[in-house]
Amino acid sequence: MRSNLRLISAIGLTLGFLETAGAVSFTNTQAGPATWVYTLTFAPEDNYSITQSTTTITLNGLTGVTAAAGPTSTDFPTAALNASNLLWTAQVKNGGTTVVWTIGVGGTGNFGTYQHVYGFSITANAPSGTASLVTSGFSRDTPNPLPGGGLDLDISGNAVGPASTTQVVLPQFVFGGGWYSAVYFTNTGTTLAQFNLTATADNGTPLPLPAAQAPFILAPQATGILEALNTGTLSQGYVTAQLPPGVEGYGVFRQSVPGLPDQEAVVPLSLASNVGDTLIYDDTSYTTAAAIANPTPVTITVSITIANASGNSIGTTTLALAPFSHTAAILRSLPGLGGMVGQRGLATFSVANGNVAVLGLRFNGSAFTSIPAVGQ
Repeated sequence: MRSNLRLISAIGLTLGFLETAGAVSFTNTQAGPATWVYTLTFAPEDNYSITQSTTTITLNGLTGVTAAAGPTSTDFPTAALNASNLLWTAQVKNGGTTVVWTIGVGGTGNFGTYQHVYGFSITANAPSGTASLVTSGFSRDTPNPLPGGGLDLDISGNAVGPASTTQVVLPQFVFGGGWYSAVYFTNTGTTLAQFNLTATADNGTPLPLPAAQAPFILAPQATGILEALNTGTLSQGYVTAQLPPGVEGYGVFRQSVPGLPDQEAVVPLSLASNVGDTLIYDDTSYTTAAAIANPTPVTITVSITIANASGNSIGTTTLALAPFSHTAAILRSLPGLGGMVGQRGLATFSVANGNVAVLGLRFNGSAFTSIPAVGQ
């Protein structure tokens, strides 16, 4: 089953951003759940500026930062350089949205090997997302320093950090047994976007999508796809993603039946924060199905109410979903909803606690299409 899946990303950058060959880098080595840790790397001959009194590393666009700390260790080969490169101080600013690390003394000795400063850290109660990174005061002083100062080695770009993200759900993800699924994402922003995908089976356990657990990285204006191929027996569940600002996406299902043309449908993503959904059904000559996902760590009870075209209630039922579980069913087959047959109208899904994500599907023989659900 593992061979059915492919994760295709537009680029494969690490968590730091390098602007110039030989420039310093600031890379994430731990991303949450409550602590983010970074390593500062000096390339050979890199140093602090000889024309600036202080050097800074700044992360902006963060969320919920409560504390930050300077580095804990280095691999510099002398005691003096080790001590001076641990003198970074950290400040949390702008209500926990900015962290600035500052150093006013020190040097690297212009070694001919890579040197590292480890353990810069941030503490926050927030999901992992993409923050903007900018430095000031790094340079290369040798060889051949520029008049009045060295070669500028400052960087700007992005780094992983506790940042504002939007959790979305593709409420149905099915592959094998005649089905193919894909999720497309595009980065409409002007900076690198990085986020995680998680695929979950009906029973709340992980679907075997190892590549989907890795960071999904998109350059500005880039597009990527997660595909689950039609190979092997049927597997189904749902996919969640923590999307940074500017990232958009949608899903695609494809059904393959021998002797018939393949059928495809585009499906929207739902917000994981929804406490209910509504969709328009038509069971006069068609069949309406729904995929329902519980993206929360608590058991939820989904109340389903069916109204006819006149707005009169013609059926109700409840459906219990364990934490992180999922189900898909023909609505009129559920207890209490048989009155949908021959009717059209509104289906309402709601929960008293937790959250729910719903996707509707309409079948007409072998043909099918998605029914958009409106979140509440």
